Amino acid sequence: WLKSGAQEARQRAVVETRGAMDDVRLHASRDDTTRYRGRNRVSAGSGTGPRSHTEPAIGNPGAVSSGSSADLSQEAGREPSRRSVEPLQAHTLRKKVYFLPTYCDMCSGILIGSACKCTSCGLRSHIGYGNDNHEDCKAEALLTPCCTDFSHRPGSYTFGDITKQKVRDTRSRAREVIVQSIVHEQKDFGKFAKIKEFVETTEARWSVNSVSGLILTIQLVSALVMDSVTRACLGIVKPGPLGALVTTLQASSNVLCLVVIQGILGGLLLFLALDARRHSALIHTFVIEMTKVDPLSLGINVLIVGEAAETIACRWLYGTIVLGVLSALSWAWSFLML
Repeated sequence: WLKSGAQEARQRAVVETRGAMDDVRLHASRDDTTRYRGRNRVSAGSGTGPRSHTEPAIGNPGAVSSGSSADLSQEAGREPSRRSVEPLQAHTLRKKVYFLPTYCDMCSGILIGSACKCTSCGLRSHIGYGNDNHEDCKAEALLTPCCTDFSHRPGSYTFGDITKQKVRDTRSRAREVIVQSIVHEQKDFGKFAKIKEFVETTEARWSVNSVSGLILTIQLVSALVMDSVTRACLGIVKPGPLGALVTTLQASSNVLCLVVIQGILGGLLLFLALDARRHSALIHTFVIEMTKVDPLSLGINVLIVGEAAETIACRWLYGTIVLGVLSALSWAWSFLML
């Protein structure tokens, strides 16, 4: 009986070892494919620090893969964009239980017991409330990009800090339970289904081409209205050939000023779109970790929204440049004729 039990144990060990080796080979092949395609990823490491115990990953497992623009595009069923701006990499936070005191990289407060640690850069943070009125160290960590050259923030200890932090950790866990109960309650009420339906309806009604066409139409109509109003007002005051030239000069100046304002608005939209694309992975991971709700399940993809806004802003600026060139040529012709 002992021999048969030992043989069965050895067989199970062999099967588990083969399965683990297959997983390693699978991940290695995926990494090689990723490097071949030219996508730079930071390898996840355990980091160094005080003796600790690792718990399962926090929140939705999709947060781990949300640090790449290619992952967000593929999860949304689209090809990854090849534009100049690449999203910042998000932290991959896992729960850690620190048995020896260390310090939080967000607030420099004492860190012991349950905490969070990034598997890529080694950043450490509290699970919620921190020292010196830091309301949520975990949220602050999720809004900072992950980098390989990260250095830990030094901290200081005073008598009673451990007890105070234990109280703050208890409050943080209570707040997390309340947030989760509210999210589940709203899911049961069907609010998330309504949000997804609204997003799908909006996407079907307003495409990138339709919004761009609407903006270009508004630009053209506003320029024509400005030109017509200026000519109508000045045509009464200064009739004749010379008055017509002065009217054209003033109308071109007014349209040119309007085009400059439109260009400033288009540039602002482009800046916001590029910033949204750059921080898309951070926003995606932040929403998952803090609310345990995947925005992709609601049909919301920050990366795709940023790409659409960037396309609209570029077309807006192209139309502004064309109107500006036409207005400048009209103004120059009127000035030379005078």
